[in-house]
Amino acid sequence: MAKTDRLALIKLALLAACADSDGDGNGQAQLRRAAESLSAAAGENLALTLRDILLRRVALEALAAPLARPELKHLAYQVAVCICNADGAHNDLEHAFLERLRVALALDVRSARSFEREADAITGVPLQPDPSRAPLASAHPVDDALVERMIEEYAELTAALAARAEPLPLLATLPLEMKLIYRVGKVYGEEPDRGQIHALLRQIDCDPVAHYVAAGGGLILAGAWDRPRVHDAAAVEQVSRGSYARTRALGRVARTVYGEGRHELAELHERYAAAEAGAHPAYAARAGTIAARARQLMHNDLLTLVKQ
Repeated sequence: MAKTDRLALIKLALLAACADSDGDGNGQAQLRRAAESLSAAAGENLALTLRDILLRRVALEALAAPLARPELKHLAYQVAVCICNADGAHNDLEHAFLERLRVALALDVRSARSFEREADAITGVPLQPDPSRAPLASAHPVDDALVERMIEEYAELTAALAARAEPLPLLATLPLEMKLIYRVGKVYGEEPDRGQIHALLRQIDCDPVAHYVAAGGGLILAGAWDRPRVHDAAAVEQVSRGSYARTRALGRVARTVYGEGRHELAELHERYAAAEAGAHPAYAARAGTIAARARQLMHNDLLTLVKQ
């Protein structure tokens, strides 16, 4: 994939991230940081691109035009769908954006809708666990070691999915993180809904859309989504490591909120930062296990994974 193709994909990703509305200030700030983090590897100031998008100075059709090869058109559409679904199944505004993009890319409507349905199914999985399982909150006092093992299990799973370096598995990490937060809350006798979990994510600057843009953009620039792949293995590992650290830190913050009843914003930020930093050496110790798990996941159904 040429550098110009990768840049076009990144810019379309930023456009997709702004498709539903102008967004709140916090979400825009996180998206701007994501753009800034990609700028050096892209060789272009993507924060300026984002500014132009927000000011409606960028035309979708102009960004889509350089993508000539069919595989690039399909990849651009898949990335856009995943970004529109990163914070939940895409809404009417995002659907209208995706239809404009599909027309601009001259994609077959049947294959486009099929991928949208896959993404919607993954992000639309209910937070509640399988009703046939015993509720985690039924055992008191709470077994902290069990909670920690659950957090670790989710962190390894999202890291393995991110290591697959494909648009849909990367998307699947986000509903899994929400399920982790829900399940941690359940252990301590609370059942946070999607709105409450999204509010918590916003509080600690963990916007899922910005995260997908940063992680997916890093994979694009590393060549992980090229066909054939010519990717930088270190860059793919960085995204996997980041997913592991993020999920682990979110689980720890959920313990702080639901287990300790602490909601002070400064403390939540501090707990998240400390947990994220502490996760990196833990990832190194588990890198082999995560890589093996990523290979095993190649044949698994993503929807089944998210539902479990």
